[in-house]
Formats: sequence, C-alpha cells, structure tokens
Amino acid sequence: MRRLNPVLDIFSADPGEVITVTVQAKNTVPMATVSALASGGPWTIITVPTPSNPVDQRRFTMPSMNESFAVGYQFSPPPPTGGQSYTIAFASSDGSTDGPKTILRPASSPTVTLGYVFVPTPPSPPSSDGASHFALALAPPGTKSSVASKKAAVSRTAKKAAKKPAKKGK
Repeated sequence: MRRLNPVLDIFSADPGEVITVTVQAKNTVPMATVSALASGGPWTIITVPTPSNPVDQRRFTMPSMNESFAVGYQFSPPPPTGGQSYTIAFASSDGSTDGPKTILRPASSPTVTLGYVFVPTPPSPPSSDGASHFALALAPPGTKSSVASKKAAVSRTAKKAAKKPAKKGK
C-alpha cells in the first residue's frame, strides 16, 4: 500500500492485500461511522469503540477493482477544553503504514465526512521500452498507438521544414 497523493486520501494497493483501518477518538465520545465498502466486500471488525477504548479498528482485502469508503467523524457537544479530534491510520499486510492523520472538529459543524479511495496497483511495465509498450497496450485494436502517431507527425514536420527555403531576416 502506498499513498498516491500527499493531500488527497488516495492509495494504491495490490489485489489481495489486507488493509487495516484504525479510527480513534480524542476528547470526544467515539461516534465516527464507517460506511460500507463500495465494492460490496466485507469489513472484518477487530475492535468496536467504547468510551473507555475509543478505537474502531477493521480491515478489508483489496479487490482487483477500486475500493472506497467514507468516515463520518461526529463530535460530541459541547467541545471540551483541549479540543476534539479523531485520528485515522492505515496499515497493510505488506508492512507499509500511513498515518495517523488528525481530523479536527470543524468550527461550523459537529460532523465532517471524508472519503478514502484505494486503487489496484498497476502491473509493472516491461523492462525494454516500457513507455512504448504501455502506449501500445492502451491503443484500441487495429489503430496506431499514440507514440507511433506522434513519431510519424514529427517525421512529416521535419520533412516539410527541410523542403521550405529559409526566410531571410529583415
């Protein structure tokens, strides 16, 4: 598992990789809600949050398609001194981790909902000329790849330029 964007909560993971999600409340009653997985796959619940142990920990197995879920972070009224927050952390069966990331109580609302997206790790490109092979793989059947088309366009432009006489400066 690895984070694909330093700001957005978008990760890549290998299909079959087990991802553990840990949500912990601080200075608030643990009322965060974790949505169902978009793929319809199951969550395995590890711990259920209680006032004495405000940790929700669960895991899922990465499918071969995109996976996503949302967490609704709900804060109890009134906000105590010292601030209210949640943390979320991710751990993978491959040993990688991300977080904890802190989610603070918004000033205008007692709830904030954030989405988390996991995409399957793409296969490694071939070692010889990965860019050309990747472009060929993406081209629709029976058409030239964008790489081949660009090379042909550059070649035609170079031939036209060679035929034109040079303009004299004024």
